[in-house]
Formats: sequence, C-alpha cells, structure tokens
Amino acid sequence: MTRFLAIFKGEIQPAAQPAEVTKGHFDWLRDNADRITDFGGLRLAPDSPFVGAAWIIQAESEAQARQLIAGDPYSAAGLWGSVELYIWNAPKAASATPIQTNE
Repeated sequence: MTRFLAIFKGEIQPAAQPAEVTKGHFDWLRDNADRITDFGGLRLAPDSPFVGAAWIIQAESEAQARQLIAGDPYSAAGLWGSVELYIWNAPKAASATPIQTNE
C-alpha cells in the first residue's frame, strides 16, 4: 500500500453547498475511511473561510487514489478548483523519531 497526500484547492464552504451534496461528501469520506485515513479542511486563520482540504489516502496505485478522488461528491459536482496528488513518504507515527527544535 502506498500513502498519498491529496491537496484540494477551492473555497468550498460546506454550509453554502446544497445539503445533499455536503451530506454525500461527508458520508462518502466516512464510507471510505479504510482508504482515506485522515481528512480535513484548510484555513488561513482559525475563523477564516476554508481555502481547500487535505486527505491522506492509502491506495495500491496512483490510479486507485485518483479514482477515490473522482468518487467524492464534491469532486463529481466540480466544486474543487484543483487537486494535487503526492506520494507521501512520512514515517508512521508509532515509529517516527521526534524532531528536536530550539523553540
């Protein structure tokens, strides 16, 4: 399994979308929690509007990851401005060595 990071750009405000599309989006993410292991909206400041979202995807291939992205109701409705997909080589949290800072 390969981990991918998907960065979605677009100012989608869930409450401003048709309720059935937003409900479908969040239901779809929950239904695919075995492959989309983490997800969330992105903001520039705590109370500012969303400017995008990020997902961590576990998939066998880039093609499979892109199929997951395409299956999202927000994607199917053409709401995202753009999507960037990266192979994510971060160490797993349980085996990661803590990073020391001088702060």
